[in-house]
Amino acid sequence: MKRLSTHLLRSFIVLLSCCFAGQAYGETMMLDYLTDEAWSYIYPYDGISVNENYRIGVAVYFPPEKLQNYAGARITGLDLGWSSPEVNGEVECFLRTTLTGENITAGSGTLSYTKDNNGKNNVPFDSEFVIPAENEGIYVGYYVDMVKDKRCIPYMVWGANYPGTQFITNLSFPDDNGNEDWTELLDESNGGAPTRPLYISAVMESDDFEDIYICELNDFAYPHVISTDTPGSAQMLVTNLGTVEIETMDLTYRFGDKELTQNFVMPEPLLVDQYYMMMMPVYALGSGVHTVEITKINDEPNNGNAIKEYNVLGVTPEVSERHTRRTLLEYFGCENDYNTPKYYDDLLLPGLKKYGDRIVLLNHHLDDQFMLYDDEFTWMLVDFADGDIYSVYIPCVLIDRSFIPLSVYSGTPSTPAQSVFYPDFASWVYDPSLATPTFASVEVTSTLSQDKTTADITVTGTISDGVLTEGENLFLTVYVAEDNVWTNSQEMPQDYEFLAKYPDGIYYHNNLTRDRLTDKYGDEIEGAGDFTRTFTLELDPTWNVDNMKVVALLNRGIENDSFDRNVINVDDTKLAPAGIGSTIDGADARITVADKSIVVSGEGVIGYQVFSASGAQVDGKSLAPGIYFVAIRTAEGVVSKGVCIK
Repeated sequence: MKRLSTHLLRSFIVLLSCCFAGQAYGETMMLDYLTDEAWSYIYPYDGISVNENYRIGVAVYFPPEKLQNYAGARITGLDLGWSSPEVNGEVECFLRTTLTGENITAGSGTLSYTKDNNGKNNVPFDSEFVIPAENEGIYVGYYVDMVKDKRCIPYMVWGANYPGTQFITNLSFPDDNGNEDWTELLDESNGGAPTRPLYISAVMESDDFEDIYICELNDFAYPHVISTDTPGSAQMLVTNLGTVEIETMDLTYRFGDKELTQNFVMPEPLLVDQYYMMMMPVYALGSGVHTVEITKINDEPNNGNAIKEYNVLGVTPEVSERHTRRTLLEYFGCENDYNTPKYYDDLLLPGLKKYGDRIVLLNHHLDDQFMLYDDEFTWMLVDFADGDIYSVYIPCVLIDRSFIPLSVYSGTPSTPAQSVFYPDFASWVYDPSLATPTFASVEVTSTLSQDKTTADITVTGTISDGVLTEGENLFLTVYVAEDNVWTNSQEMPQDYEFLAKYPDGIYYHNNLTRDRLTDKYGDEIEGAGDFTRTFTLELDPTWNVDNMKVVALLNRGIENDSFDRNVINVDDTKLAPAGIGSTIDGADARITVADKSIVVSGEGVIGYQVFSASGAQVDGKSLAPGIYFVAIRTAEGVVSKGVCIK
């Protein structure tokens, strides 16, 4: 195909569905790929244009499986869209079994865009075509003379696309044999993906259209660890391919010889030709591969392809009650991006305030002085995104290295790394994670040597039996992180608010990853039961051990799923024991705790700040039980101490 261009008029109108069958209107039905609302949204000057005056052909293919439910119906003509009020198009329509074959029936007419027709034009065929019970599919379309730079042939801006259904030819450029050179119509502005549906509908008539019940289950995203007592929330993308509105569905879940059927009432009827993303329950009947199927629609058998496999770990309430779950939040940034401090201070921290120490934070740096080894976190993110580098955003976060359907609103996850969690919406992410049942515990302790050159780290835990599938083991990953690590090379924009907040470009990083004591994706813990692992950490003399912590996490293996590595549980502890009511080394400062409030005194104290275990700044008064960190500014610099409020 040569010398063709496409243009999309960006609209604020969001169409909620895309058609794949036809909508019944008494004894007339439209066969197309359009939504019910599509004909109301043909915009002038939107669609396909040419850079010279050419005669163009466009066609739509309806495969046998699309036609078989309408055997005996008569196709009497076409409804065609037109998007230019300035020019009309004289068209020759056709219906064929192949793109370059003989016409089975044909017709001619004029296409226009007026206030009265809103771009919708009916062109009758010279003779009717009766859809046979056994068919090989049909092509319907038309030829039209197009004027240079006039966008006349529209196609839908929003909605799904259907590969192998939309075709185009330029009669001025035949193939090597002099025949019409039909090619699939692709959307240049969308990376060459198949275009969305052309405004071409086949008009069908019948004395009696029977009700057809077809609902397709197109996509299914679900949590991978679910309680056997309470269903999880999954996202299902379904399409109504039948001829009746869907008001109820029967969902049948199967696992081995176990089966469960639940009737689901739609929040609102799913109209004919619509697809819809909905939140649905998903059940764990055990651990392993399950299936979910839409078995009935409106109490009638569903004749569509509506079955999906899903692989989950089922955790019984008895098991989950043995363990206390915490959530891991890993955030990724770098000095080369000024959004890093803005994201952490203005977006991430406010959303964490109410969660206390239930969420453990790790700050991984990419492509700057703080990165580990050969920028391993960049490649870890790419690996999490299934190798798709275009799905990785910086700054971003991972929540338990898991896809959480409640927070993402996408049928197919592109990456578990989300670019922004605004404070008002953070609970939508954190709450489902914290509510996920767990079947393992982990606890980390640390002992500092007298000369503060090494630390002995011990990780213990218990993995309950009967949850992991046969042959699967968990993995232990251990990190060491530091608070109040200052940098004056953090990229800062020449913006008043930034310069006022971060004078001289100095920024203090918290939870900054300094070292990793295990394999990149963890050391394997074989089997269930109790385990113990010990590590010796060599301390870098530039680190401030009083500001450091150790984080230990149990996660599933990388072979499980790129989008669901599943952190099962996490724990953290101060690298050095916290002192209460002690004098700060090298400074005239003293921390005291009274009435669950932290007070710092001493002539050497210039100022101090109190932070919760999650990194959120608090006022230090009437504190809830937990671990807090006090950053004290003296003439010698900033030092930090951990304080336990009981």
